[in-house]
Amino acid sequence: MQSRMIRHLMLLSAVTLGESTLSAKAQAQSGEVALPPIPAEGTVALGDIKAFPSAADVGSFNPAKELLDKRKRLQLTELQVTALRDLQTTLTTRNEDQVKRYETAYRLHKSVESAGFPGMVKGQIVSVTRIGGSGQASMPTASSGPPPSPGGAARGTVIVTAPMRIMWDASQELMVRHNKDVMDAASVLEATQADEGMALLDKQTREMLKKLPQPPTRN
Repeated sequence: MQSRMIRHLMLLSAVTLGESTLSAKAQAQSGEVALPPIPAEGTVALGDIKAFPSAADVGSFNPAKELLDKRKRLQLTELQVTALRDLQTTLTTRNEDQVKRYETAYRLHKSVESAGFPGMVKGQIVSVTRIGGSGQASMPTASSGPPPSPGGAARGTVIVTAPMRIMWDASQELMVRHNKDVMDAASVLEATQADEGMALLDKQTREMLKKLPQPPTRN
């Protein structure tokens, strides 16, 4: 079980590391997760940006619930089911602050987006940079717009806003906490259930890493 847990922690570290350096926040809280830095407000992203997931989606990754949903497959005892139900409530409460923080920023982001804020388009960010000597972002002009993408189409521009930064930060906090959430859930398993249980939690972690929004890497 211990080796399976180590592999899980290595998974979360490897997927989030990329080419970035360890953030001080992640080091202090976990020591395992390397998260990309969040661009400053007013940074201009060249490219497009995906629609942010809802707060319900962001808060849905509960390791205790994952094991409970597979109770028959794992052959959990009644005592284990009771323990995991209690843990599910504990984890939901433990992460509620960041989910609510994300939800508040998400609602503000949607209101800004619906108001037609310049550059608020959907898709995938490909790079970010700060434009302008004053430190404030400025939109590229038509003549000096962003270079074309590899496919030949012109890339749009997205200005990083305060709500976007909050959503990225809350998501990163939840990812850091997920390490402990997984360990707490795995501690309920017996040795004969450990490999299959950790495989299920590994799968959930991969899905979480895909779903939770992450900031683009700076140029």
